[in-house]
Amino acid sequence: MNKLLLLSCAFAPFTASALSVAIEVLPPTCNYASGGVMAYPSGGTPPYSYLWGGGETTQGFGGLLPGTYSVTVTDANSDQATAQVDLVSEPYQLQGIVDLVPWCFAPGNAFSDPGYSGMANVWTVNGMATGTSPGGLPVFYPNPWDNVYTYTIDDGNGCSGTITGMNGPQITSWPALTITGIDPSCDNEDIGAVRVQAAADPANSSGPYITIFSVTGAPFAWQAYDPTDSDLDWEFANLPPGDYGIHWWLGATGENLDPGECGYDTLFVTVPNLGSTCGSIGGTSYFDVDGDCMLDPNETGIPYSPLLVQPGNELAITNASGQYSFPLLNGSYTLAQTDPTLVPICPLPQPINFTVSSDLTTIDLANGSTQQLDLRASIGSGLFRPGFTTSYHLFALNMSPQLSGPVTITLELDAALDYISSDPVAATVTGNTLTWELPAFNSYQMFEAQIAVQVPVGTTLGMQLITTASVSNTLPDANPVNDTSTAADVVVGSYDPNDKRAQTSTRASDALYFIDQDEWIDYTIRFQNTGTFPAEFVVITDTVAPELDMLTFEQGAASHSFAVSFKPGRVIEWRFDDIQLPDSTSDEPGSHGLVKFRMRPNGPLVPGTVIENTANIYFDFNEPVITEPSVLVAEFSTGVSELMEDPLVLRPNPASDLLTVIMGGRGSAGGQLRIMAMDGRAVMQKRVVGPNIVLDVAQLSSGPYVLEYIEGSGLRKVSRFVKQ
Repeated sequence: MNKLLLLSCAFAPFTASALSVAIEVLPPTCNYASGGVMAYPSGGTPPYSYLWGGGETTQGFGGLLPGTYSVTVTDANSDQATAQVDLVSEPYQLQGIVDLVPWCFAPGNAFSDPGYSGMANVWTVNGMATGTSPGGLPVFYPNPWDNVYTYTIDDGNGCSGTITGMNGPQITSWPALTITGIDPSCDNEDIGAVRVQAAADPANSSGPYITIFSVTGAPFAWQAYDPTDSDLDWEFANLPPGDYGIHWWLGATGENLDPGECGYDTLFVTVPNLGSTCGSIGGTSYFDVDGDCMLDPNETGIPYSPLLVQPGNELAITNASGQYSFPLLNGSYTLAQTDPTLVPICPLPQPINFTVSSDLTTIDLANGSTQQLDLRASIGSGLFRPGFTTSYHLFALNMSPQLSGPVTITLELDAALDYISSDPVAATVTGNTLTWELPAFNSYQMFEAQIAVQVPVGTTLGMQLITTASVSNTLPDANPVNDTSTAADVVVGSYDPNDKRAQTSTRASDALYFIDQDEWIDYTIRFQNTGTFPAEFVVITDTVAPELDMLTFEQGAASHSFAVSFKPGRVIEWRFDDIQLPDSTSDEPGSHGLVKFRMRPNGPLVPGTVIENTANIYFDFNEPVITEPSVLVAEFSTGVSELMEDPLVLRPNPASDLLTVIMGGRGSAGGQLRIMAMDGRAVMQKRVVGPNIVLDVAQLSSGPYVLEYIEGSGLRKVSRFVKQ
């Protein structure tokens, strides 16, 4: 039998909250009917109806004078609620139209008339009558100029108040401009260019411009470039030959016609005329992985590769991305790549015949390469003074298109130095040995690091400091000799902070280039900002001695980002744009910089040949700092007896467990000894003192090794041995 189960439930009755009402007000301005009220009911049961004291039945309304206003709200259940407010007048509180462009004089500030005064253009600001803008708005000219302002205003009917606003920055004088480069042009082809730099952004704003205008009536009016804090270097391109003027300009204010309170000086410059007809050549030199004569996304440009154009011995160099460009007169030429390891793929044959005919001739250079994997290390150093901080600048480069194995970079600081920091941070730091463990290097990949060290107080002046950088990988290296770079420096007291020094391959002498032993000359140009303000940019020029072969140029370490180019007259130019180099009084360690490079001499050299080079260093717009010349004299080492006094002798050779190294009498001064495997890895490294030393080589794998010894004087000796 089914039973019906009855459930009993109790429900609470719904009770709406009590009806209430609030009034939101818009205060009227002065005694104008500009106020307003709006009723906001809550609770009760919608819908609501409204009845204001004046008979209005809307939720809210405007156009009200100061006074007392009340409302009664009735809901759907006929419940009622009332509220009352007093509208109290307020003075004007107007906002000026914000205009943040820079100004050289007091700007005209406009503001909108609220529309209820009836006196749209009869206003006063700080007691002075306003004018009328082209749009009919009241406009006033504050005096003195203010960036952020609040002024007293009156509308002519006795209603007053305030107006607030903001102006752009005021310019009281223009920062200096300087011409940093000029490219010639032609009658038929506008390929000229003028490069200009500014000492600073005049207003920390995007308002000011740099403008160039034609002086000689060439078919060219003007161009304007907008500077920013991070870019104070511009190029006016596509210029015809002629005379030009360059100055600052505040476009909207007509400052190009009347400098007013913000005068400027015009720079005049001439774009030379190459001739009646000319053009240019440009392109990219790259490693063509698949040999299809097309630059694919995975293919890499060949950096810092010299090029030769004939006739005329025109020299050019690719940039860090493998690109090149330079102008030429119309005519027939040949283009040659001078790197003997490159195997031209397209175009063929090379040198390449081409014709310039009043246009851009593009020649992309697709290459294979015979260059086996070759990693190279380069290290440059600042000046070493007791108690001061200085930096090493480390540079490692895959000089080949080959993919390396995982890369290890090691820096062995001289034991006399105190290590402070490195950027990027080394993977390991053990005493004065720093190691970076990196993934495999791609074609022509680079690595840079900066290492801060301190010379302890009390270090003897004249002491030799030897620091060695090395790069290695897990694959065989074709040229292990350049896997190592040694900085041999002397602790100094007073010094010239801007210098250029030369070191030969063997490091055997600071004064002689040994024709039968040396191969390269490594140059280091060091500079320091000893002024009283940071340098925005630094430019270094070096007129290369005729005894050096510019086509063998190799870029080395540098302290900051740079661009390098070949200029006419055997000039190499390095530009450190936006370097922001601190001055020595505010940041002594950060005020230093350097750049390194190497070249081979033109051979054959005759004994007695003097190789002399001088660098010019430009800090911003100052006169150049001219370094003392670096001078080397070519000689044969057989005529220098001191090199033959104490040869490096290894016994026994081959060796199985112990290896005796006889360094000669001069070795007693101490130096740095290192053993390298044939792939460039340093497998043993230590500082030694004494004419002889015995090394335990039992743990080394069987095979050939290179033993390198660098004396305190910087003399480098190398010998080979075989581990059985």
